[in-house]
Amino acid sequence: MWMGFWINAVSGIILLAADATTKLANPTFYVKMAFIAAAVVVMVRIRRTVFGDPQIDQQPIAPSGKLLAWASIICWTGAITAGRLMAYFGTDSGAPQFINRIGG
Repeated sequence: MWMGFWINAVSGIILLAADATTKLANPTFYVKMAFIAAAVVVMVRIRRTVFGDPQIDQQPIAPSGKLLAWASIICWTGAITAGRLMAYFGTDSGAPQFINRIGG
């Protein structure tokens, strides 16, 4: 779990360095970072609550564990969606300059 996070963090830092001024001026970037921070907090709580339970393999997962799983899915989906929307929102997005040349 953590290995995947750190691989994505390193590659994200490299991508940020490629165009830092534009990305840091984009408010959607901060929404993405907030989702990622929340997802890390949820991931730590899952590790403590669910995987820290000594009887994890002897009983069903508690409702709190299932709620944490849903929170994790929502946080990571929000981070991915915000990352994709960065191309369309912000001070230097491609959307305002888009010209439809089809049909005329």
